[in-house]
Amino acid sequence: AYIALGAAKLFRIPLVLNFHGAELLLIRKKKWVKPLLKFAIGQAQAVFANSSFTAGKIKALRNVDVEWSPYGTTLETGEISAEPTQAPHPVNGKFKILFVGRHIERKGICYLIEAAKYLPRDQFEIRIVGVGDITDKLKAQAAEVSTTPDAANIIFTGKLSPEELANEYKTANVFTLPAIVDSKGDTEGLGVVLIEAMELGLPVVASNVGGIPDVVVDGVSGILVPEKDPQALANAYKRLAADPELLKQLLTGAQKRIAECFTWGKIVERQIAVYEKIKNKKK
Repeated sequence: AYIALGAAKLFRIPLVLNFHGAELLLIRKKKWVKPLLKFAIGQAQAVFANSSFTAGKIKALRNVDVEWSPYGTTLETGEISAEPTQAPHPVNGKFKILFVGRHIERKGICYLIEAAKYLPRDQFEIRIVGVGDITDKLKAQAAEVSTTPDAANIIFTGKLSPEELANEYKTANVFTLPAIVDSKGDTEGLGVVLIEAMELGLPVVASNVGGIPDVVVDGVSGILVPEKDPQALANAYKRLAADPELLKQLLTGAQKRIAECFTWGKIVERQIAVYEKIKNKKK
């Protein structure tokens, strides 16, 4: 921001800032960042944010207009799956719950593991893809949970190849992101992994934190649950397993949500419109 500000002043051109969330959450750890960000925001002619959550953090620093500009789709084709990719019935008789991501505190994986206690073993299976700083701690927790009578199986796949990961998505029944606001105040700025899962035709269950509600509109494009609530997570998975019509409805809503908000064409159009507006003001 400050490098750009120098160039903007030197060449007498507008300054546009694009926030992704992490820099704003840094304020809790580094107090000196706050006045620097506040000043930079005041110098900008336009400000973009990747989510309404990030926009709220910006406005808390300085009351300015903020344009919503999320990440776009991630599939190479840019095409959204018209049909669910997962099998219409649970694979091998079990409803598979898939998590993909780094094993860090803000992902809330420990609450997903805890949810296994409320999911019958013969009906559900939790698959956790990825690695991270707390993988060993999570595995120890899962081993303890597995001693609970009739708790769902929890499988750690580790890091997967693209082909192996594609197969996980193909054989899953629901994708989940049980994110939380962690001990440092960090959380999901948007939840791009949810967009990926929705594109691939999976229904999603996620926590109502950070920028996730921009992607998952509860009951429309997925199911939102309170953070740090294993019972609520388990109930959501059970609802989907028991109600194919709800699953179908959410997939349709997810396709519509992505088409309206998360295609790069529309994101680029909105950004260009802002730049044009700034340019016309300068004239």
